[in-house]
Amino acid sequence: MIRKLIAVLCVLLFDFSLLAAEKLTLEDIFSADVAEELRKEKKIEKTVYMEEYEPNLVPKTAIGKTLPSLWADSGKTSKPVFYYEALKYYEKKTPTEAGAEIDDISVILRSISSLEGMEYYSPSRKKMRTLYDESYVIASPEDKTKVPDPVEGNADGVSLYAIQKDLTFGRYVYKYDYRQNEKEVLTICSNYDAIRFLGIPIIKPEDLIISIEIVDLGDSMVLYALVESDVASVSMIENKLKKSFAARVEALSVWFEEMYSKLNS
Repeated sequence: MIRKLIAVLCVLLFDFSLLAAEKLTLEDIFSADVAEELRKEKKIEKTVYMEEYEPNLVPKTAIGKTLPSLWADSGKTSKPVFYYEALKYYEKKTPTEAGAEIDDISVILRSISSLEGMEYYSPSRKKMRTLYDESYVIASPEDKTKVPDPVEGNADGVSLYAIQKDLTFGRYVYKYDYRQNEKEVLTICSNYDAIRFLGIPIIKPEDLIISIEIVDLGDSMVLYALVESDVASVSMIENKLKKSFAARVEALSVWFEEMYSKLNS
């Protein structure tokens, strides 16, 4: 009788642990202060230029914990001189279990062609702007033949090259790498080409890394963005970088919201 009771209790405890695992809150992946501010303000952002900095808004998740070391792990000997870090909080209209929609979110982040022509509101210019005039996946940096977005299957380990033309920097080849697990998906974008501004080369190849991570909490989602760059010191470029990358991340978050809303329409 006692053995049966113990067995029943073990099953109940196991089932309870599974239910607990299905729930994920902001406090599970952020400090109490960050969780409180994010829940209240829906957005947090920081910009640092020409100063020592350690990203401190990173989600404490399996993939999130790897982001602060991405720059060093890529084999670079230099350090970034520009950082932009941001969090955005989305409450779902229809709550799910944590991670239930991660495959759909993964497809969104790989839909590179859907970025072409996407407009967003620029607070600094007080008007609508287009993020990318061109955005499509190519066969390789050498063979720039347009190919379909690789949206089949799991994103983990997927790599692709894309041509993207934005209004600030121009038309370049970028590399995208993806990581995915049960509750989160990450895209890492780096510049394959050197980037110029007003004809001046300001960012060497692979010296710009834009990481966008989505964590599916179930009743809500968090978008984390980290922009790191070793950019040339050019007079008056700081404000341009701040505005440009902040606007780019804002535009990407708007794009993600629009794409996600189509899933439930």
